[in-house]
Amino acid sequence: MLNKKSILLIAYILALTFIPLESAQEVVGRLYFVPSYYPVDLLSPSSFEAELWIDDGVDSLHGFDIHIVFDPSKLAVDSVVLADLPGGYPCFCPTRLLGEGYAHLVCAVLGPDVISGQGPFLRLYFRPLQPGISVVKVDSVVFLRPDNSRIPVKRDYLLVHIKGADSRDPDVGNLYMSDVP
Repeated sequence: MLNKKSILLIAYILALTFIPLESAQEVVGRLYFVPSYYPVDLLSPSSFEAELWIDDGVDSLHGFDIHIVFDPSKLAVDSVVLADLPGGYPCFCPTRLLGEGYAHLVCAVLGPDVISGQGPFLRLYFRPLQPGISVVKVDSVVFLRPDNSRIPVKRDYLLVHIKGADSRDPDVGNLYMSDVP
């Protein structure tokens, strides 16, 4: 039979097991475009490339669902491909949808491997359609670890300035960072 001191000792040990001594703050990863500002000429016949990078806060990535949006009157997306993911693990992407104003990818890393570290994540190829400004942003993202827990991420945007035949675009002088969604 247990005495009062034994019961208190067991209760104390159990409490230490379930109560963290320090408040644990989860590291938040970051998705960002390289470059973050892209001037492009409308008269250029080819598409241009923008890279979406991940930082060190994205650890143990095993699958993702990402939705990228932009102004379909200014830009068209030609393709979105996986970049040189840190570690170079093979991925299975059953969903790769490209539409007017959006790109949507759903992928999973094959096998038990995970993606961790900083580096290029996606490469997006756009064609300019008309002069003006378009914001390209990650509208929604779900990054999952192998145990299906989510990896929290902050998202940055890409500002694309499309120059026409007249490079003095009046919209550029009136754009403020507070106007960017």
